[in-house]
Amino acid sequence: MVNVVKNILSVMVFVFLLMGNICFASISKDDLVLGNIHYGDSLVQVESSYGSPDKETLTMKHPLWNGIIREARYGKGFLVTYRNGNVIFIQSFEDNNGIETGKGLSVGMSTEDAINLYGEPDVKYLRHWIWETDGNEGLSISFDNNTNEIFFISVGALD
Repeated sequence: MVNVVKNILSVMVFVFLLMGNICFASISKDDLVLGNIHYGDSLVQVESSYGSPDKETLTMKHPLWNGIIREARYGKGFLVTYRNGNVIFIQSFEDNNGIETGKGLSVGMSTEDAINLYGEPDVKYLRHWIWETDGNEGLSISFDNNTNEIFFISVGALD
């Protein structure tokens, strides 16, 4: 009887530890959309919608990502980053630029709007929230602590 109880307890502890290591995503990879550009889209797909960027940089020694990194800026407040020709990071940081997430969140909206659209974030810092996927990607916002107004939105790779 004692061995049976020990075995049951061992299995319960194992299951508890296993569950503690499982990451539950709050958003899906399908939510990684900004300005109708999806995480993973090709440069050709983006330029067929947006045309040539207003400004671009190309590097192989980026401080965050390996590979050939191309950053393409459209207007003052929209930046698309590619690694080896595919979108890995998209940023919007200007009010009224018409850039929205797939669910309609845009710069100038409130943190309450973000929660209504995406639920509670996985990570909350003082002025920065993150909703994670089951990979190393996510949606993040930065906002004014006094007004709760969003001034920066990004989707894509979190590393």
